[in-house]
Amino acid sequence: MTAPGRDVQARVWALMAAVAEGRVTDVDPLLEDLDDDVLGDVVVGLAALALRGLTAGRDPRDPEIADRLTARLQWRLLGLAADDGPADGDG
Repeated sequence: MTAPGRDVQARVWALMAAVAEGRVTDVDPLLEDLDDDVLGDVVVGLAALALRGLTAGRDPRDPEIADRLTARLQWRLLGLAADDGPADGDG
C-alpha cells in the first residue's frame, strides 16, 4: 500500500496529465472518490505546482519572490473582480 502523501501526489499528476491531454471529462472521476481532507490536499498540491510555474521554478516561499507573487496574484484577482462587476445586490 502506498503512503497517503504518495496517493495525493499521484492524483495531482494524474489530474495534470488528463488536462494536458485534453481529457477534461476525466477530471471529475479523478476527484469524486476523495474525502474532503484528501481533496484539500490535492488542491494544495495543484496550487503549489501552479505557484512554481508562476515563479519560473524559484521557491515561492522566498520572501522576495513571495512578495512579488502576492502582488501579482492580488492584481489579477482585482482584475477579475472588475471584469465581473458588482455581485447581485451590490449595486
